Amino acid sequence: MLAQISVFLTLLAGVSAQILAGPYAQCGGLTWTGPTECIPGWVCIIEGPYNSQCLPSATSTATTIQAAPTLLPGDFWVYATEAPNLHKYLQSALPGYPLNAVLGSYTTAAQIQLVNGQVVQQAGAGELLYLNVNLTGIASKATNLTTNLETFFALRPNPRGTFGLRNNRLTFTAEGIRRPNISEFLACGTGAVLNINFGGYKGPAGCTDVTLNSYNGATAVP
Repeated sequence: MLAQISVFLTLLAGVSAQILAGPYAQCGGLTWTGPTECIPGWVCIIEGPYNSQCLPSATSTATTIQAAPTLLPGDFWVYATEAPNLHKYLQSALPGYPLNAVLGSYTTAAQIQLVNGQVVQQAGAGELLYLNVNLTGIASKATNLTTNLETFFALRPNPRGTFGLRNNRLTFTAEGIRRPNISEFLACGTGAVLNINFGGYKGPAGCTDVTLNSYNGATAVP
């Protein structure tokens, strides 16, 4: 599975035969002009729209990030409460990897903690993924936004804004940015890619409003 992902990402970015990116080096992104292929034993993984990073491949000694079937102490699940995404769970597009945040099957639901305003995916063996919001180009004092903002899991904490829980609902706020409903999100497309809704904007065709609730039962349920 990981080898297939590596090929896909390389095809997207293009192959650089002369220069290879080293361990944990940047290897892609929308404005990236450097090497896009990693040294042997490492694979280029998307962290967000503007950054990809060389991480150990499946043949290395790195621990593979996987969701645990039973909730770990202090963790909770996050799930959607409205159709057509009812009881779909927050997770990475490929469970356990730093990719777009999606709503998916209960069988691959991410285990979550809320730590200092960060949504942290507990990925096993001490590995952590952070839910990020793409606020690129959004002014610090925006008051009438009519857009939706991509969310994705990354190896680094979200640099701007704060996640929280209010009445068990996941919220997001950012200083200087007004949101009429801080617990409103969007699920977009057939893959239910998760975006944050600003200013009542409903997003492109295929997007639906969604509220995300926390749940601390021992196992995720359909």
